[in-house]
Amino acid sequence: MEPTISFTVEDDLVRGVIAAAVMVEKQRLGLWQDVLRVLCWAAAESKQKSVNDFLFQAMVDRLLEELHSGGEKDNAVRFYADSVLVYR
Repeated sequence: MEPTISFTVEDDLVRGVIAAAVMVEKQRLGLWQDVLRVLCWAAAESKQKSVNDFLFQAMVDRLLEELHSGGEKDNAVRFYADSVLVYR
């Protein structure tokens, strides 16, 4: 039997993406608001029209980019290891 696939980006993941974006930027007053504003603007300008759908599509696009880049094994293993460390 095929597993059930959800296309909903959970709130924790959305918050994690926003927090990660803020953390890589130089800290300044109003940064959180700017990141949220840009996320909402990008979602509204996209064909998906929602933050949830926009982030989901961005993840799919990035995954397909890796798949079609020749799947450099070393990079894929390093990415997986880094991801496991981040999400634990």
